[in-house]
Amino acid sequence: MVPDTEIEAVQRLIRARLPALPHPYLREGQRVRITRGLLAGMEGILRRINSTKGLFLISIDLLCRSVAVEVDCTLVVAA
Repeated sequence: MVPDTEIEAVQRLIRARLPALPHPYLREGQRVRITRGLLAGMEGILRRINSTKGLFLISIDLLCRSVAVEVDCTLVVAA
């Protein structure tokens, strides 16, 4: 059974006539991989989602250090 709130959200999206593309469902704490751009192929942990900017904050391990980088959400998939 699909909750009424989710049905209403889909209906609002359709009525808004905004461009919408399918995107993998990702959660904070999940291991992710960057698919395109200068960091393509790098993996890290999804630390925070900034939905207002369409950005993901990802923690990437480099040389035994963790580096946080903001990446466009369209460049990230589950690892």
